Amino acid sequence: MATIYCDWFRAEIMSQFQALEDYLRHSEAQIQDSHHTMRAQILSERQPTDASYDDVQEWLSLQHTQLENCNRKFTGVFQQTLRFSVVTSIFSLIESNLSRVAMEICRRLHLNLDLEDLQAKDLVRRFKKFWSKVANLNWWDDPRWDALKDIEALRNCIAHRRGVVKKHEKRIENIAADEESHSSTLKHRLWNLMKSEFSSSKSRIAIMP
Repeated sequence: MATIYCDWFRAEIMSQFQALEDYLRHSEAQIQDSHHTMRAQILSERQPTDASYDDVQEWLSLQHTQLENCNRKFTGVFQQTLRFSVVTSIFSLIESNLSRVAMEICRRLHLNLDLEDLQAKDLVRRFKKFWSKVANLNWWDDPRWDALKDIEALRNCIAHRRGVVKKHEKRIENIAADEESHSSTLKHRLWNLMKSEFSSSKSRIAIMP
């Protein structure tokens, strides 16, 4: 009889990322639909009849302001808030699942220290310290660790400074430069990397459409 092996842990993690991708796609579509509805509502308002030239100009100015505010909210504030939340959620998912991996290793090897007990500059260094020093396992190099460092840098920038990049913050500057040079969108790079176990994204520099 054939034995079927299923990695349920990996399947669960990927389903979490898929759900987050679906959430972003549906939320962005809803924002776009609401934007079109609001613009149509503003444009459908009829110009006052039998009004003086000054009154008409005032009405047109008010309509222009309403349209500008509408565009700013839906294409700026709402989309940025959504994408910021998605970036922080991605990092939270990765961090929590790496912690689960460490806890399982601790259980199997009867270790006293886990990932939460260690200090390091970033999550990758902390997990590497646990893997190599605590669990005494062989570390492996992978470009996706750099992608995770990108995510953490962006998450910290969003969480602590609402996406405002400090001077000489080279990692985020390099992320934005790479995004522009490849002319790729946030979503394409994000989901392609997520589906290969980790993910990357952009800072406030490039997170806007």
